[in-house]
Amino acid sequence: IRVDGKPMLLVYRVNLLPDPLKAVEVWRSECQKMGIGEIYLVAVQSFGITDPRPFGFDAAVEFPPSNLFEAEVSRESVKVTNSNFKGRIFDYNLASNIMAEKKHGDYTVFKTAMPSWDNTARRQNASHIFINASPSAYKKWLEKIVAYSKKTLPEDKRFVFVNAWNEWAEGTHLEPDRQYGYAYLKAT
Repeated sequence: IRVDGKPMLLVYRVNLLPDPLKAVEVWRSECQKMGIGEIYLVAVQSFGITDPRPFGFDAAVEFPPSNLFEAEVSRESVKVTNSNFKGRIFDYNLASNIMAEKKHGDYTVFKTAMPSWDNTARRQNASHIFINASPSAYKKWLEKIVAYSKKTLPEDKRFVFVNAWNEWAEGTHLEPDRQYGYAYLKAT
């Protein structure tokens, strides 16, 4: 994947780099020396990352389920069967609307949809669970962000992302499963 002929590189949690600006300088220099040329750096918007420019990056990419706390529902509104559950529950449809309508600053942002989310396998009683996810709800989210990208981004930057192909431990995957078969792939 290239933007302006530059290979795209996404970096998760750029704020964990000891000196992001120095790292970017080294990466760009080394890619030039190796004959790769210029690179197009994209910061993943998670853990407080919004504007990619202070880190020396060219663009950002959304990362749902990060930053969706306004889509949280009360635990009393759903039947929780695990008395040890201390996690959070979110409404998928509300989350998809929030993300599809989300405005960003004057920097390039690539929109992202997620098929679903339930990281109970990874976080057990402290998990985050999105209820009401379905292939049709995912398709609506994806359609909205494709329309947004066509409307607001130049042709060479019309990318949308999906979180994720196979994050089974976080309950988000496009790969076929027993519950929905190929429905998420067909929606895509």
